[in-house]
Amino acid sequence: MSATEPAEPHARTDDALYGYIPSKAATIIFVSLFLVSTVIHCVQAIKYRKWYLIYTAGVCGMLEFAGWIGRLWSAFSPQSMTAYKLQATCLVFAPTPLLAATFVIFGQIIKRLGPSFSRLQPKRFVFCTCDVLALVVQGGGGGIAASATDNPSQIDLGSRIMLVGIVVQLVVIIGFSVLAAEFLIRFYKNMPFQGRSDESMRKLLNTEVKSRMTPNIKLILYGVLLSTVFFLVRSIYRVIELSEGWEGPVMRTQMYFNIMDGLMIVLAMYTVNVFHPGRYLATDSKDTELQNIGD
Repeated sequence: MSATEPAEPHARTDDALYGYIPSKAATIIFVSLFLVSTVIHCVQAIKYRKWYLIYTAGVCGMLEFAGWIGRLWSAFSPQSMTAYKLQATCLVFAPTPLLAATFVIFGQIIKRLGPSFSRLQPKRFVFCTCDVLALVVQGGGGGIAASATDNPSQIDLGSRIMLVGIVVQLVVIIGFSVLAAEFLIRFYKNMPFQGRSDESMRKLLNTEVKSRMTPNIKLILYGVLLSTVFFLVRSIYRVIELSEGWEGPVMRTQMYFNIMDGLMIVLAMYTVNVFHPGRYLATDSKDTELQNIGD
């Protein structure tokens, strides 16, 4: 059975809200994957006392779980508007908290390697604020679209506002990637920003600074890189999807959604499970967590 074929032989695909009937097998797999990852995140957050991961990664997982429950509901009741709205709302918003966690984790890496190499200081990491702004815009658009079932112009307005929110999120991800790359280049070349390195940092330049790039930090950097790529792919897909409108071929092709949205966020969540900051950025007497975010 192809991704765009109905889940049941007698199903009327033309009448489906999605343009297809969500696959029961695919939705069950995603529901299970998100449930397992979310439980692991909560256990890890408690074990390592990384409480911010409960209301970032944990919330992301809960929203993804709810969204895919909505799609599973639609697989059995394809005409249910409640199920459709549930999945549409939850799955648009869900990645935002996890993306914020990625920014926080990289802020912790900056503190370990040396804030003087970063254009933005960890406590001034503005990406979380921009991420929340994108969420608010998406929420406003989603609310307009969801409440205007019988008003095409309002639905279109809502989708356009949601598109703006997704574009903002994409710009945030790209901006974060550029500044993260600049930080790492400056770190490896020992090029702190002028006037930003104090006496203690100057003593650590050259070999001592480079020695801060421990195997654990390298591993969690790989994790941040991977999850950022997954978020980037998902955001590009969502921009293309919403730019075509609710009746566009991208939005109405199940395979695209399962791979470019569902799979990308599954991979991002499990990446944080594997490269967990509690394990690879364990605090000690020299390093403290982002107090204003993590505690």
